[in-house]
This record gives sequence, structure tokens and C-alpha cells, in this order.
Amino acid sequence: MMRLKFNVTQSEPEYAKLFLATGGSINAAAGPGKTDFAVTGSTESVAHQLNNVEATEVTIQLPGNFEIKDNNTIHLDSRAKLNVLANRTGAAINGTIVDTHAGAGSMYLSTILNAKSHVQLPLVYSAFAAHSATLGISGAKIVDEANCEMNVYFAKDDAKDKLFESAEQIIDSYAQCGWDLRQKGLVYTPSPTLTKTVAKTPVGIAEKGYNLVHNVLKREIPFGIETLNSLFESCIGHELEFDAEEVENFLKTTQTPCIEAAIWAKTVAGACSTAANFLISYRADGNTTLAPTGSTFTAAESWLHSTMRSPVDANDCDGSALLITSMIQRCIDATDEELDENDYVRAVRNSVTPYYTPVVSVVGASAAEASGGGGTHIAGHAVALLLDNIGLLQAIDKGMGKKIQNFEKSASDPSVLRNARFSAIFSDSVLETLPADERAILAQGPEVVGAVMEASDDSSIGFHSLESFAIEGTTPAGATLYAKSSEKAKRAAIDSKRDTAAFAKLAPNVGRSFKTLYGGNGTDHKFYKDFVEVSLHPDHPLFSDTTVRKLGAAATQFVLSEEIRSEVVETCGATPRQLVDRQYMAFPMITIDEKSAKILDEASAIAATDVVPRRGSSMTLSAAQTRDLILSKTALKTLDESLSKDGAVGHPVAYLLAFSTLVNNPQSVEHLCAVVQSHALAGEIDFKLVNGLAQTEDGEEAGLFVVINAIVG
Repeated sequence: MMRLKFNVTQSEPEYAKLFLATGGSINAAAGPGKTDFAVTGSTESVAHQLNNVEATEVTIQLPGNFEIKDNNTIHLDSRAKLNVLANRTGAAINGTIVDTHAGAGSMYLSTILNAKSHVQLPLVYSAFAAHSATLGISGAKIVDEANCEMNVYFAKDDAKDKLFESAEQIIDSYAQCGWDLRQKGLVYTPSPTLTKTVAKTPVGIAEKGYNLVHNVLKREIPFGIETLNSLFESCIGHELEFDAEEVENFLKTTQTPCIEAAIWAKTVAGACSTAANFLISYRADGNTTLAPTGSTFTAAESWLHSTMRSPVDANDCDGSALLITSMIQRCIDATDEELDENDYVRAVRNSVTPYYTPVVSVVGASAAEASGGGGTHIAGHAVALLLDNIGLLQAIDKGMGKKIQNFEKSASDPSVLRNARFSAIFSDSVLETLPADERAILAQGPEVVGAVMEASDDSSIGFHSLESFAIEGTTPAGATLYAKSSEKAKRAAIDSKRDTAAFAKLAPNVGRSFKTLYGGNGTDHKFYKDFVEVSLHPDHPLFSDTTVRKLGAAATQFVLSEEIRSEVVETCGATPRQLVDRQYMAFPMITIDEKSAKILDEASAIAATDVVPRRGSSMTLSAAQTRDLILSKTALKTLDESLSKDGAVGHPVAYLLAFSTLVNNPQSVEHLCAVVQSHALAGEIDFKLVNGLAQTEDGEEAGLFVVINAIVG
């Protein structure tokens, strides 16, 4: 129970006062928010509302990786740090009041504790050089259970220093080689710099301020697994229209991993899109800054390794994509006991594994976010995908037969790599979990599976029906990327046009409309143009498998390209249709051998200890937020009672209410209710409760999940 204690003030411009005085764009609106503190190895952060006048006492429990020796002296690693995240109140793209990341900083504990009385810690946003805020820290000390101050000795770790030297060389080479491949070899012509190999972080690998993207994917979820289960219960229920029979069928067929369970991957993907949009309102990456005319907003990309601070957060497309993959990964990593106790977590896991891989994809899209539905412009975007594993393996195999322009063709034996990668994903331990008929085919290797995939009869056991799905995080949307049926594509295009017309009648409002994004132009996707890169979790077998590493082929990032006949590949980017039809190729961005992979594993694990963890408890609403939630719920209940439940001729649409909207924007909710009441011919509102997400001041569950379903003429 050793604790770090200190007093702290936070100095930053009075953004709220300046904005109210001078006005400006909505993304420049900002006010003070909470600041999170943790030390190296902390499993929970502590958050405080700070100011620049009155000091706040902060107490952080030290993790148990220390020694106490004679003379009442505690021995700490010389690289132990205080890690800080600053947040502000801001506005999402639709006007919802949200919490937003404002900056981060890190400082060695030795610096803080050795300071005679006072030290300043600057906080910066992403790659910005300017300080977004400055902390004044004084009176720092480590105390025991009796609040007695301890002596501190900082021990140097020579082995760690040597590891960092090696890791730094590897990550530098990794970033440079990845950049060279994308600029000289596999070029995305519409946007040549659309690539992501490393992310700016406060500490990072070898304390150099950068981390590999795959490590950023290794992210904790912001709440416990019971809350995740409850969230999936609501979101999957919505996908299945809360049909009790369908829900029962879903839970029954996903008891164990199998093809029958994998058929529900589309449902899971749609539910994940709903969950992300419920938890995160869209706000572009960047920070509020000062100009001579007042507050302004400066855009800057920021892929956060730390999880969201609360269920009223806002973030960019990358933030929602990372939240989605972390939720799915948490289901994949769940223990047997957790799976037994959380039926929706079990269902998600068995729908995904072993036939799908959750990835974050860098995309050439028609806009930075998807709420507008589409266009012709090319913009950088990030989205979570469920890639079917057999299709991914086949795409990598196709890539091995090609030469990338300006690069030497790999001398590795394609058949050896093909079998190693296949066996890594469909290992003996994985096969043991599958039904006998699926196991019998998969055990024969990639060639037999490929032949079976080509079959369209019952002998294929359903392998051919697997397809990749998108999980859009910036607007709730269906997971379909491409309609194989022309009739389905035609229907989707018609529904999409009717959606647009219906939403136009109800606009503007604070609701998050459910979109149909595929089938926008014949069979084209309305939003995604090309999938350029995909990044996998570092625990994925294509990176972690021992045999793959020994072959020097470990990889977590792949560049996608359309399947071509030419031997030389010069460009990249695969369309949604090509992904679904498996008419694409995949090329490892970088391949890692066993020695380098081990170094990265160790250095990454150390870097992870300096990522600010989630807060120690779920969100407790303020008195104002509790009041506003009641106001929002009352308005929605009144609307539900007024809507006709009889059949009506019109077009069905649906709106999701972000949790931040419900607790922070009751007047906007009331406005939405009035608009729906004016134009809806009939409708019904779904009310559910996500347990453990948030509580009122009295400790009552407050995680209200709401979807408005309306028939519009």
C-alpha cells in the first residue's frame, strides 16, 4: 500500500471564457475537464478536476513491483514515471457536449521526487510542440500505510537499457522500411501518404515517443467484462429487432466456435458499430488553440493507446475503430469462467474465432467520417473490419507470387510460408474446438481448403459463404461491404435514397441515424473507396506464432491491392467488392524474424506499463447530468406514448442516441422528439439499460440505451 502523494495545479488558457466572448467554429469550443494520473505499472488511473489557483492533492497507489530495504528505503526502477492525460469539455460534430483528449505528458519519478519543492510538467497534444497545459507539482513524496514518508532509491537496470537500444534500432528500421514500401513500391495514387506504421505516444517503445500501430491495437476496454456483456446484449438485441426467438437462436448457435456461429459475424459487426456510436460521438482529432482573434481549432492526427476516459467521450474515426477492435479482442481473450458467466461475450467470441480477424484498416474514403453518407472526394479514414481468415490467407499467398516495383522478390519458399501461416491460424488447439467435419477439412491444409472453397454445393460446409464486414465507428451502419446479389444491391440503393429523403425531413437533429452505406451506385459502396492497409493485434498468430517467426515472416501490417495478372505490382488499394469476392492481394508491410520479434515483445510490454490505464470506477453522473438524463428520458417516453403503433405506409428509419447526448444535451433530445413527432406516421422507441456503464449520484444504474424507430412518409 505504498502511495505517491503530491499537490498539483493546472494552468491553461480560459478557452470557455474566450469562446463565449469571441465565438468561433464548434470544434473550437472547449472548457476545463478532468486530468488522469497514473504511475508506471498502474492498473487504474485517478482523475481530478484541477485549476490554476488552488492545489489539489493527488494520491496514487504504487504497483507491487518494488522492494523495501533497510533504513525505510523503497527501491524503484529509475525509469518509473508519472503519466498524465488531460481532458477538456468540448463539442462533437452534432453539437453534443463531450469529453475530449487535450494532451498528455510523462516525467520520471526521480525528477519529481528529487525536486526540492516544485516541478512543472508540460502536457502536449500528439505531435504538437506547443504546450496545451502545464502542471505545477509540489510536495511529492512516497508514503506508507501510516502516511509516513519513505526514503527512495532509484535502481538502474542495465539489461533494460541494452534492450531499449536494440528496440530503438528495430522500430526506426520498421518505420523507414514501411515508408519506403509505400512511397516507392505499393503506392496509393489518390493519396500517396495515406499510411500508418507508428503512432505518436507520450512514452512509447524505448521511451522515444513512438509506438508501433499493432501495439496501439493492444488496448484495454474502458469498463468491466460484465458491462461489455450488457452492452452487447442491447446492441445485438437491436440488430435482431429484439425478437426473442431470434435472440435465442443467436445465443444457441454461438455456444461453440463453428461455421454456423460464424454466420452471425455480420450481426456482431453491426452491433459493434452501434456500440461504438453509442459510446463515442464524432469529433475530429486536433486541439483547441489560441489565435489573436480568439480560440481556434488545429487538426492533428492522434491514435491514442490509452482507452477512452468515460462513456461521454468524443474521438475521431481511429478512436472508434480502436474501441471496436478492443471490445472484440476482449471477447477473444476471455477466460473460460468469463465465457460461462457472460453469454453475449461468448457469442461474440465464437462468431469471430477462428474464421475472422478483427483489424483496423486505413481507408481511402469519400470523407473523413461517414455521417454524410458519400461523395466523390478521397479522404483518409480508419475503420474496423472483420476479415475472413481464409480470404486473408489466400490474399497473402497471391501476393507472394508477385514482385513489388523497385523491390527484390522474396526468396522464401511460398509453399512453406503458406502452410506455416495456415497452421498458425488453424492450429491443432484451434481445430480441437471445431466440429469434426470442419476439423477434417481444415486439417488437410490450405490447398484442400481452397478447393473446398471453390465448391458451391453442400460439400463446402459453408466455407464459401464467409465474407468480410465493415464496422463503421463514425455513424451507425450495416456491416455489408458489397451485395453479391444484384437484386439485393438494387434494394439497398433504393433504401439508401429513401433514407436520405426521410432523414432530410427530420434534419437537423442530434440523433445518430442508421445508414445503409453499400449499394449506393449500382453495386458500389457509398463511402469506402479503397482499403489500403490493415493492422492486426500483436497476439495474432501471423505475428506471434513461433514457426512463422523462425521463417522471418512475422507481420501485423499488410498492404492491400486488387488482384492483377501482371507480375509486377505498382499500386495498392482494394475495393469493398474485391474484399468480399476475395479478389485482392495482401503484402506484409514489414516482416520480422524471431530475434527481432522477441525484442519488440519485451520492449512493447515495458512501454505498455506507461500507458495510462482506465479509471478505477465507472462514471458517476453529476447532479446536472442526472437531472438532464431524467429530462431526456421523459421526453423520449412522452414521444413513444404519442407514436402510433399501428402499421403505416412509409419508410422506416432509426436514430441512435449517444450516451453523451442523453446526459449532456436534454434540450437537443427534446428537439429531436418534437421533429419526429411532427413527421413520423408511426414508431416505437427501444429502451434498454447497460449495466455498470454509469451510475447516478445515488448509485442507481444510469446507462440508458435508446433507439428511436420511426415510419416517415
